[in-house]
Amino acid sequence: MFPNRSMPVKKTASVHKNYFVRSVKFFFAMLVLTSAMVAVMIATGMTDFGFDALEYEMFHTFRFAALLGVLVLFSAVYPLLKFTSRHISGKLDETGRPIVLNAFDSAGYDLVGETDGVLVFRPRSFYRRLRILFDDAITIQEEEGRLRIKGHRNGVFRVMQHWDAYYTPYDAKE
Repeated sequence: MFPNRSMPVKKTASVHKNYFVRSVKFFFAMLVLTSAMVAVMIATGMTDFGFDALEYEMFHTFRFAALLGVLVLFSAVYPLLKFTSRHISGKLDETGRPIVLNAFDSAGYDLVGETDGVLVFRPRSFYRRLRILFDDAITIQEEEGRLRIKGHRNGVFRVMQHWDAYYTPYDAKE
């Protein structure tokens, strides 16, 4: 269930590209959310200034620079906190594949692709996909006699909760 820390981690250009894309998507999502909050605050009179003074506040005070700095910092850390990779017992052979499909199905995921022994799943719910900015693919592949699940932390743990209902160790079967 826990990753083997002695295994070497292969970092490729695609890993860095995914990290960067996730950070940028999160930054823009937070920028839109922050802008909407500021607009609502100004429109409802919760601030001391209006839309006419917003330009001055943004470019001539330290507040906007500090806000952007915090958003950049959160965006840089977001992929580290929200994406994970876990190892679990199992195989993708003819007996293990139905177990994997049932666990993902009961967790609310559909199989959307399969290439070279890597199964790709996505949530059925549009809201769940939107909530995590459509970076919602969970992959599962067999590595060294066990399965590796990679994806958004919430989705991976949701599938792992359903995993125990369908998985019985191969040694326990008689």
